Amino acid sequence: MIQTRPDIRTEIRSASRRESTNEVVLVCACDEQYAMPLTVMLYSAARRLSAGNHLSVYFLDGGLSEGSWTAIKESLIDLPIDIFCIQPDYSLVENLATSHHVTPAAYLRLLTAELMPPEVDRAIYIDADILVCDDLAKLWDTPLENRCYCAAAPDIARPFLQSLNTTGVVWEQPHKPKGMRTQAPGINPSRWG
Repeated sequence: MIQTRPDIRTEIRSASRRESTNEVVLVCACDEQYAMPLTVMLYSAARRLSAGNHLSVYFLDGGLSEGSWTAIKESLIDLPIDIFCIQPDYSLVENLATSHHVTPAAYLRLLTAELMPPEVDRAIYIDADILVCDDLAKLWDTPLENRCYCAAAPDIARPFLQSLNTTGVVWEQPHKPKGMRTQAPGINPSRWG
């Protein structure tokens, strides 16, 4: 359990926010290794968003450099997106099992409920290496009802998301139901704990 919420700094504040009527909240996390895919994911999500919507992104910072932040900001100019950077206590995940592509930053998603501001009662988590192919406002409008978590199964997520996995390797995940992919789970932090 995290006792105090970390400081949240605003990285990007969109001028078009005043014209928006609907907020879509995203959560994502990565380290320097995934900075470029993160930029692509954020750009594709913002570009596909329908008029009248804007993205509020809560980024769990696993260690992005200032140079990467500069490149991300330059790539997202004039798009309907606000980014709020959260600096989690990295010691909570740094000793978990890792591999060549799974770094401690991959575990930051597990801290989402404790790290989000109290006014955020719903969010869509998207991995940094995902290409958004459709308007996330449509996915946002899918009701969570009373559930604290809703994973995006292929028949729901396929129109919206595409993995940027270019290796051609299909990862077997026997712990998940057949066909289940969780690249964009809906999260209700208030019901998580």
